[in-house]
Amino acid sequence: MSNTRATSPRLAAILGVSLLIATGMVAVGFAVAPQPIGAATAAGSGAVAHATDCADRLSAAERSLVQTTERLRHAAGADQAGRCAAYRAHVAVLVGAGETYSMCMSGFARQDTVAQMQLAADNWRATIADSCAR
Repeated sequence: MSNTRATSPRLAAILGVSLLIATGMVAVGFAVAPQPIGAATAAGSGAVAHATDCADRLSAAERSLVQTTERLRHAAGADQAGRCAAYRAHVAVLVGAGETYSMCMSGFARQDTVAQMQLAADNWRATIADSCAR
């Protein structure tokens, strides 16, 4: 069995999770209102996220997740270099979205959403390590 066939189910599962996260984030973004001005802070950074900034950042993160998921779909038919570039770009978007959600959400929704972003990024990093030569 070739390496491509061995990783295909894993890639499909990861892509599926990414799609769920991306589409779920749209619902989370609208269901969880940003905190009042000055209430949200990045852990240990001392940076304050204002409510209007968070609304814009959450919208941008959601758009980025949808766009990167679409790029992953298109990259499925690309050569290895194209797929790996799309994977790396996707990880960067997941990390950025996680930072946004960490700063602009609170409570269980924040913990759950940030954990989902971290798990997805870790899974994509493992895929990159398995299938992308540097």
